Amino acid sequence: MPDAKAAPPTTAPPGRALELLLVYVLPALALFACVWVTRVFISAQIVAVALQMTGLLAIALVAVLGGLLPALPLGLGYGLLWPAPVYRRAMAVAALAALCELGFASLTVPWWSFFTWWVLPLEGATLLVVFPLTAWIGTRVYPTASTGARRRAGVAIFIAMTLCAIAVPWLLGQS
Repeated sequence: MPDAKAAPPTTAPPGRALELLLVYVLPALALFACVWVTRVFISAQIVAVALQMTGLLAIALVAVLGGLLPALPLGLGYGLLWPAPVYRRAMAVAALAALCELGFASLTVPWWSFFTWWVLPLEGATLLVVFPLTAWIGTRVYPTASTGARRRAGVAIFIAMTLCAIAVPWLLGQS
């Protein structure tokens, strides 16, 4: 017979789970999707056209651009979403997105066994530097705007970038 004085099991309140989802998981998944699309469909073409080079430097530039291009607008949007201090939350989002990238890549190909094993970690390192920095900058953009207006702008950036990440592979597959 259970003890009547035993405390009931504790669970996280539903509001806390929703908060974790909105603050960390959804932004990290959006960032991961944008990084993947940027690396696969955009950054290699930019390096090929703009720099017309091959070799390890070109590969490194593809990795850096793959992290940099989505981290700039999404970091700014994340900074608009949340008041300062945002750096730790943004660092956690960037780390989660980088882990998603490594995990997804690990499921599809043994990237660590290639000569260019350092590409995905370089892309993740770029995310870990640029995303939190631009989120910090985002907290300082439009300081006189209302919290609601700033959040709407941040959400709009995330929605637009995520829809682009979904549409680009589909559009390029149609041509």
